[in-house]
Amino acid sequence: MRASIAALLGIVIGLAVSLLAASRYVPPQLSNSWGGMSLLASQAIPVTAPVDLLEGPCRVLVIAAPQLVPSSDDLAYLREFVQLGGVIVIASSGHVANAYLNGLGVNVTVLNYTVLDPLLALNSSGEVSATIRPPFNASGSLVLVSPSPLLLGDGSKPLAVSSPLAVANSSHGNLTGPFSLAAYERVGEGAVIVIGSPYAFINGLLPYNGRLLTNLSNGSKTCLAYFAWALPPAYRLSLSLRRLLSTMSPTIMTPLAAAALGVAAYYYPRRNPGKASEELDEARHRLPMADEALLERLVKERAENLGPSQG
Repeated sequence: MRASIAALLGIVIGLAVSLLAASRYVPPQLSNSWGGMSLLASQAIPVTAPVDLLEGPCRVLVIAAPQLVPSSDDLAYLREFVQLGGVIVIASSGHVANAYLNGLGVNVTVLNYTVLDPLLALNSSGEVSATIRPPFNASGSLVLVSPSPLLLGDGSKPLAVSSPLAVANSSHGNLTGPFSLAAYERVGEGAVIVIGSPYAFINGLLPYNGRLLTNLSNGSKTCLAYFAWALPPAYRLSLSLRRLLSTMSPTIMTPLAAAALGVAAYYYPRRNPGKASEELDEARHRLPMADEALLERLVKERAENLGPSQG
């Protein structure tokens, strides 16, 4: 019985160590560098599964630089979230972005081009500063690094547009502006917003582009889609456990901690009193001329130095 308990405690301790190591791991997306998204993460609620959106407090979900193509179940939960009034902001380029848009039924396609705009360039030729249009006007501009142009279909509308002098470069040739760099489409009671750049909400650009999220959330918490990134399983589990622990009240946590301590104390190996007596008798047998008090003290010191002995 004790061996089984010890094995179980070993597994629990091993899992705890793994989770601790995972919690100290920092994904590249969440680094503190200029190109990381640690600032957004510090303000947002992490979402590890789309189904959590249906019970969470968030009105706005940010899917930034997604790496994983969504499953049909993921898309079903995301569609329901938007239908009920949620807003999804997708900041991406490439086929993963289009997989989300197609699955959500949004008539926007991110093209495989890179837009350069000499008229709206900000700090470098690769940055474009485009004014945000109504109805999501955040009294500012979207500052985008190497954005991709968007092809809009029925029901979708431009949100931020380049100047007519902009050029979209591609291995297939060049296109001339203006281009839609961000767009939106109403879906049910909510909306899907598309920004043609995975860098829209990095630390270096959040002071500019974070205004849009503030306007969209309208005082509620923003959610960040961790499920869209290829994170290690242990890190995902640590996120889920931290979220679970943060929602548990002290009235629940205190009894659980007390119960864990009680189990540990009960199963901690205790010294068998008969064992000490046997050791003292053996010492008397081997050293018949030794002082009795000295033998008792030696046996006691041995037990203290070597720890509990099991019978």
